[in-house]
Amino acid sequence: MKLHGRVAFAAIFVTTFVACTLSQSLDYLTKGSDGAETGAPDGAATDAPANVDGEALPPIRELATNQRAPRRLVQDANNLYWANDDGAIMTLPKAGGTPREIAKSAVAGGIDLLAVDADPAGHVYVRAGTVVELFRVPKAGGALAKIAGGDPPIEGVLVDDRNLYLGRPDEFEIDGGVLLRAQKDGTNPVTLVTAVNPYAMALHEGVIVFNNTPVDENADYEMRAIAKDAVPGSPTQLYASSTAGGPLADSLEGIAVDKDAIYYVEGGVVYRLPRLQSTAPEKLAQGQDIENETRIAIDDLHVYVAEERTSSTLQRVVKTGGAAPTTIAVDLARPTSVVVDATAVYFTVLGPGTDTGKVLSIAK
Repeated sequence: MKLHGRVAFAAIFVTTFVACTLSQSLDYLTKGSDGAETGAPDGAATDAPANVDGEALPPIRELATNQRAPRRLVQDANNLYWANDDGAIMTLPKAGGTPREIAKSAVAGGIDLLAVDADPAGHVYVRAGTVVELFRVPKAGGALAKIAGGDPPIEGVLVDDRNLYLGRPDEFEIDGGVLLRAQKDGTNPVTLVTAVNPYAMALHEGVIVFNNTPVDENADYEMRAIAKDAVPGSPTQLYASSTAGGPLADSLEGIAVDKDAIYYVEGGVVYRLPRLQSTAPEKLAQGQDIENETRIAIDDLHVYVAEERTSSTLQRVVKTGGAAPTTIAVDLARPTSVVVDATAVYFTVLGPGTDTGKVLSIAK
């Protein structure tokens, strides 16, 4: 399945949601006696909730409630950041506290991506709008400042301690787009790669990995990589193409990368593509419906998988494969994003109605 540019973006989001989903669940998580989310559905038995194997599920902690359809969850070392449907860009310490609004976007078309740098005094980067533009705002709060826009439209966004990296595919996939490196304020852009159409992007140990739509309209998506500090015009590394066998990521659901593999979603299935050998992708997990958006996050051992649907689950699966996924939360009211650090898994859910969204966590 090959989707094209912003047309692909529109097609995915019309079938499932506007900027992630606008559908609402009839299910919700009930509170335990200590006020924490338990993962048990409404009206469940008093016994502790369990997965399909009968194992007790870990307690779910509420970090933020009464959010308006929270999505786009990202993190730095100590804080979480997300976007609500009303344009509010929010933050909260991972340790808990009062959610704080950093900025409010009034850009028509809504927010469809957030990114953050590691600096505690740094910025939140916001991709927003029907006419796609990139903004940033200090983590301390303030006004959104536009730092990039125009054509080709921006799809991939990465930021590190020194630079901003932008994937700008040719939306018609005729002449090809570019992968750019710029200062963190968007100035002094340098073209790293030409004649590519980079969509989802990930950064690992100095290497940018991206899924690319070849200019050849008969070719399928492929995975490519280039060093973030590469001399402009350097050749990219091809990890896999359609001739290598197996599906390749052709959605905007994102990819994750470690030293061994690239992890991505295609048609509701989570795959692992080894980086160090030319082999076909391996299937790790599968959602219930290919029309549902599926979000992933990785740590040293596992891939965490959240499928956006009514009465959903949060699962983890061993990154190397060979084992069935383990369910760690059930009856979730449409999870929309997930991130993970060394101590916990953090995720957002839409909730059963307006302003019932939540930011939740599960200790590892």
